[in-house]
Amino acid sequence: SSQHRPFRSLPSIYSVFRRFIKYLYLEKKIQRNLSLLLIPPKVFSQAHIPHFLSDEELARLFQKIPNTYPEEIRAQAIIQLLLFTGLRAGEAAALQLDDIDWDKKHILVKNRKNGHDLFLVLPDPAIKAIYKYVAKARPNYRLERNIFFTSHAPITPLTSGSLVMVVRRYFKSHGVQGSAHRLR
Repeated sequence: SSQHRPFRSLPSIYSVFRRFIKYLYLEKKIQRNLSLLLIPPKVFSQAHIPHFLSDEELARLFQKIPNTYPEEIRAQAIIQLLLFTGLRAGEAAALQLDDIDWDKKHILVKNRKNGHDLFLVLPDPAIKAIYKYVAKARPNYRLERNIFFTSHAPITPLTSGSLVMVVRRYFKSHGVQGSAHRLR
């Protein structure tokens, strides 16, 4: 018995259909070779299903480890923020203290990729992690209003590239593969 394959890719359906039309022409069932008129579907190189974090990987990322080091507190705040909001690394790195409404538990994301500002709700785990970082690990003597800073001299606001590296190191230390975009 032949197996029925209900889900085929668009390029394979196109190929089968084109061969069928050519067969009809060669068998003189149609007068013109219409297979030459068919336009192939566009195939995008990055059109694949994204790899999301499994339950096991999430458990490893948030296992209860005493996080007394400023780098660990900062990394957990970044991970929580990215996971619960879906922000891009550049958007998270650009956040300012004034963008957070602590009472209403939301943030204002300015200058997004699409050019529109966005209000996002911060769930309790994310707001607690960010508050812990701001209260215990953020260098308060800095005049800049950025939320996230580097942890080693020279102390400067995190760029999107350095934020990605923070996430990558945190993932690696917890046995998880990927980068900040995987949290989206």
